[in-house]
Amino acid sequence: MNFFEAFIDEFGDATTSRYASVEEIEKWKGKLPELLLNYWRNEGWSSYYNGLFTIVNPEDYEIL
Repeated sequence: MNFFEAFIDEFGDATTSRYASVEEIEKWKGKLPELLLNYWRNEGWSSYYNGLFTIVNPEDYEIL
């Protein structure tokens, strides 16, 4: 069992999810780990456990 499978076993499937486009993912290639980019390709940006854990598009926070 990998980390993501263990996470889903513990917290359940995503409660919300948004598709991540190829363009959005490619922007981060070489800047972020390929493992994270693969997650985005497969799962998009998602929230788990009713929003307790959320994977976000970092572009949404670039100006911060």
